[in-house]
Amino acid sequence: MTPSPSVPKILTPLLFPIIAAAGAIVLRKTGLPWINWALLLLISIYLILTLTQPELSRKEAAIALFGIALSLAFLHAFRSPYISINGDIPFESFVFKETLSKGWNLTRYNGSEKWMRYIGLTSVTVYPTMVAHITGWKIDVFRVGYRVIEATIPITIFAIFDRLTDRRTAFAAAALFPLQWVFITLIGSIARMNIAYVLFFDIILLLTRPSITSERRDFILVILLITIVPTHYTVAIISIIIFIGYIIFKSIIETIHNSLFTSHLSEAPPLSGNVVLILGGIVFVWYGYVSTDILVGIASGIIGLIASIESITAFNISGGGNGSGSAPLAATLTKGVYYGTIGIGGIGLVAAWRSQGRDSLSPMWVVFGIVAFIGLGATFITTRFFGGYGPFRMFYQLLPFISIPIIIGVSVSARVVNNVLNINRELLAHIVVAVFLVIHLFAGTYAFYDLTGTPHGELFATEGKRVDTSLVNPSEDEMARWINEYATTGVPIWADYHGEHIIARYKAVEARDGLGLVGVRRQSISDYIILRTENVDQSMVNTKYRGKYDLSRLRQVIEKKNKVYASGAEVYR
Repeated sequence: MTPSPSVPKILTPLLFPIIAAAGAIVLRKTGLPWINWALLLLISIYLILTLTQPELSRKEAAIALFGIALSLAFLHAFRSPYISINGDIPFESFVFKETLSKGWNLTRYNGSEKWMRYIGLTSVTVYPTMVAHITGWKIDVFRVGYRVIEATIPITIFAIFDRLTDRRTAFAAAALFPLQWVFITLIGSIARMNIAYVLFFDIILLLTRPSITSERRDFILVILLITIVPTHYTVAIISIIIFIGYIIFKSIIETIHNSLFTSHLSEAPPLSGNVVLILGGIVFVWYGYVSTDILVGIASGIIGLIASIESITAFNISGGGNGSGSAPLAATLTKGVYYGTIGIGGIGLVAAWRSQGRDSLSPMWVVFGIVAFIGLGATFITTRFFGGYGPFRMFYQLLPFISIPIIIGVSVSARVVNNVLNINRELLAHIVVAVFLVIHLFAGTYAFYDLTGTPHGELFATEGKRVDTSLVNPSEDEMARWINEYATTGVPIWADYHGEHIIARYKAVEARDGLGLVGVRRQSISDYIILRTENVDQSMVNTKYRGKYDLSRLRQVIEKKNKVYASGAEVYR
């Protein structure tokens, strides 16, 4: 029997979120990141000690995962008093505030503006409104409340893995989730992903419960699928692809009759094809007839969004990072972590396929692993050459199926090294796994950039690429509030990509991006033009996907307008 964990073991990880919130606020007010660095050191030490201790209880593992997850979420949530502008959350918060004040109405707005696609998403309308009414919170539902919900994801993952493998491997595999950039930063910038991932991982948890009869499992599964469809369109569609892939590859492997694997394949719980058809039907009905603006968003996203694997670690060497020249090293290190992790996961999957002992996995999970790696490969190829759904998000949704193979791959590699070093085999494997997690911690927080002298990520730096494009400064927020109060309703407000996101928190209906991309006559004399502090200070506009342009290309338009507001940021009309 595993002994009960001591009080210090329970309390220690619960202190991490408090330290994180304090560190983020201190960085915001003083520019000093030392508390954040101390937190990374504490989490690193805690992971090493936890994975090398003799015993690990289920309660200790769950509390540790929650504490680590919430602390990393709070590093981002409390970095600024305002919501991030490096994602869709400004538009989501506008729709949420409209729902909170006027009620949920799918027909209130009709048109093709990109923010309208969020009206049909319950994760942006219904769920946060319920939380706001229960707790009294408003915008902090997204900035703080949703991050607390997000911190439960690793616990769900651990509950899944604890049935599939040994306790230590389950903990290490679950710990990968809060250490990812998607968890730390991206989910805090795209609120709808939060609830969608929580529901998707709950579906996976249900599939690992063999004690539930197939009829009952399918019934609960349909309920969860009905719930997940209106939360996030892409997560729902990717879920269909994953489940169809599972059914197809399970049938293929059964046909091949691989003696190393399929002797127990019949033990894998069946995933009913009818359930997948039901999910597809729900997606078609909801987004085809109820919330039709989503289809416009999906089509425009596929056509216009240029996303690639570089998105995980992209850094403009010539235009950012204060020109220290060390960005190539940081980018190489960070890319190497992700590419290396996928390769190690492939080794682990092969080991799990062939093993009959400690590294073995259930047949169902091996099939899901095969589907996941094929899905990752397809995503990397299509997004690299054609644009579309970012591979980092696909990686995170597929991580439940490959994280155990990843940890198995790390352990197998450590045992190979041990054959040369001839030291304590188990201890070396545990240490290597712990160090592997620490490396992911530093990659997921962009710490490698700061350690190599190139300020970049908003969790430690006060300047750099992500600071400029993710955080709203007080003068920009004051400008947005002025626009909200005094700008004429219905008159377009032109800005660059990030400026549109600043304005969209208050006036998404009028906000327009594309400043610097269109002809000089596109902006009418009566339209507003806003310039962020970065636009003013650096005399350029940032289009995000098409690079930066000199502000001089807008001079003909700006000179015909009056400067009606100036306080760091500027407004012209």
